[in-house]
Amino acid sequence: MTTEVMELTERQLQAAVRQALEARGWRVAVTWTSIHSPRGWPDLFAVRGRQFVAVELKSARGRVTPEQQAWLAALAELPGAAYVGVVRPADWYAGVLDGLLGADEQAWTAHAHGGLRHEHYVRIGHPEHDH
Repeated sequence: MTTEVMELTERQLQAAVRQALEARGWRVAVTWTSIHSPRGWPDLFAVRGRQFVAVELKSARGRVTPEQQAWLAALAELPGAAYVGVVRPADWYAGVLDGLLGADEQAWTAHAHGGLRHEHYVRIGHPEHDH
């Protein structure tokens, strides 16, 4: 038996991520248009307590710009970063945000996808444990 994974548009992916975060008590802000935002600012930014989430949403083939990479790298270094990175439909289905959305797991990892593209700057943890 094979399982097909539905390919989500960026809009559908944004709705799924936003709904999951809001259901778990995160206050979510979405960048609807980049006209009044700094170039490269993440699509979705959420806050809960002293933690924040910054997510750049991309389709399976969408490219991350150098400006987006720079913002994600800078935000990942800040205290309270619960998750900072790129989320694509395959990542969503693979559970990239599961630790953030449901577990108390603490981890710091950086994933490289496809050569020079560093897309995920993931930090899952609690600010009181960060040094």
